[in-house]
Amino acid sequence: MKRISLMIVFVMLFLLMDIPALAAPKGYDKYGDLADEYYYDDLGLLACVVQAEAGNQDLYGKELVADVVLNRMDNDMFPSTIKEIIFQQNQFSTVTDGALNKAYYTVTDECYQAVKNEIADRNDNSIIFFSAGGYSQYGANAYKYGDHYFSR
Repeated sequence: MKRISLMIVFVMLFLLMDIPALAAPKGYDKYGDLADEYYYDDLGLLACVVQAEAGNQDLYGKELVADVVLNRMDNDMFPSTIKEIIFQQNQFSTVTDGALNKAYYTVTDECYQAVKNEIADRNDNSIIFFSAGGYSQYGANAYKYGDHYFSR
């Protein structure tokens, strides 16, 4: 119940941030008439992931983390919704180490802004992996920004 209440708050924050009306991407078609609502819920979840993964980064670093999730959503190698991508097994350590749960209470306006910015215009459409300890064993090394190493 507490998590549902938080998601309602996230949806309200997105609506207040003056995001233009967004139609849910193709992967949300499976939700029928509720596709847009699921998508907006997932945008709140994405802001929490940005907080958990890049809360100590500047806005650009936060945007790059959002890019990874959004780029995966557009890639046939990954699930088709934000939630499925985030909760895909062994993908985001913040899901299993408790950082995502804490982020629900500490997510900042800048994390929402990062998500909003990347929905409007992505900084990097090619990155699909990142890691804090060095380049991922998956993908081709792209660059390091802040504490993260990004791969294509």
